[in-house]
Amino acid sequence: MPDIQYSNFIIESTYGTRPGSGQKGYAILSENLALDRNYEFVRSVDKARIPTSIVKGRQLVRGSINSYLKLDMEIGHWLKALFGKAPTTTNLEPSIRWQHIFQIQDDPTATWPSLSIDVGVMKTTEKRYVGCLVDGLSLDVADGGPLGLSWNILGRPFTARAR
Repeated sequence: MPDIQYSNFIIESTYGTRPGSGQKGYAILSENLALDRNYEFVRSVDKARIPTSIVKGRQLVRGSINSYLKLDMEIGHWLKALFGKAPTTTNLEPSIRWQHIFQIQDDPTATWPSLSIDVGVMKTTEKRYVGCLVDGLSLDVADGGPLGLSWNILGRPFTARAR
């Protein structure tokens, strides 16, 4: 039996700070989250680039998490992270049919929801990232097949802080 890959995630109340509880988790098909460091040219006092002097820039996490949509998946928090606002929910038929309306965050002063994400195999965490933003969503629908989801992620590496 193959190992089951999973992803756990928590919506952060403060950007880049991992909460202690409230995580959701589900099995995923694959992920390609990877640490990426950019390099920058040193600039002189007059803002001119010095092409022979390069320094390490910020570390970023980029990639995607891929899964199939399941009825018990609870993807509302992912959609909130994508659109920036909590949905407006209406109960159309008691306990049967609900309507969720998502709107794109249009207030430039509002903070965008961020996530802490763990990825691993068989409940063993291999990667941990904080301050992750959902940058995009791709849907893949095959004729008569399941709905495939691909969440594009931008974030930064988790650094354990001494207490």
